[in-house]
Amino acid sequence: SETAYRQALRRNPDLGEAHQYLGNLLGSQGHHDEAAECYRQALRIKPHSIPAHINLGNTLVIQGKIDEALEIYRGALRIDPENRKAALGIAHAYERRGDLEQAYAQLRPYLSQEKAGADSAMIFAAVCRPFGACDEAIALMERLRAQEHPPLEAGERSTLYFRLGALYDAKDE
Repeated sequence: SETAYRQALRRNPDLGEAHQYLGNLLGSQGHHDEAAECYRQALRIKPHSIPAHINLGNTLVIQGKIDEALEIYRGALRIDPENRKAALGIAHAYERRGDLEQAYAQLRPYLSQEKAGADSAMIFAAVCRPFGACDEAIALMERLRAQEHPPLEAGERSTLYFRLGALYDAKDE
């Protein structure tokens, strides 16, 4: 709980994970400014923490601070150049900024049969129209819908159906 994290941090303010967990809790409650500060504190303690980078980047995107989020995600990629969440965070940030071309370019490596997941498919569905790639996005989403392993979480499945319906509607227009 929030009280337990705050008590632990009063006793030992150098617990980077406790700052992250408190940030996750605060972010889930919509307290994004406080969550971002928790992630920043976690990064001061553990500057190479990929989860703290990703969580801070995600929070900054929610706040509309896209340039700052992009820099945070790029920082994660400097630490771990193969980090999928950081790369997809960049794609999502570009999509939120309305820079669909950059988002699409960032996503391309994550759309192959082996690498595609719900995370990349959801972003792809949001950016595919200007590139004439709705059929490709529909095929990817249908493949994800049919897969059993790894199973989609309830929220992912709901978003998948919503995005898939929007893609079929766009195709019919």
